[in-house]
Amino acid sequence: MLTPEEVHDYTHDEVKWGPSIEQAAAVNLGTSSWLLSFAQQHLAPCNHYRVMFYDEFLDVICENLSAKCGPNVGE
Repeated sequence: MLTPEEVHDYTHDEVKWGPSIEQAAAVNLGTSSWLLSFAQQHLAPCNHYRVMFYDEFLDVICENLSAKCGPNVGE
């Protein structure tokens, strides 16, 4: 789910931000209340990840998320 900052003010969330994932602007929020609201059995091994961009957040449900450096453009 892609959420613009105008839709939800995350500065007032009581989310405990974990460490970033491999230096990316992404955190593992674990079994958040948002994830639990889906209440589907096949989501049991999943976590709630939030990927942060300049002015929006991408909330993702998956088992794992990883990041790595891509190729440097122009080098």
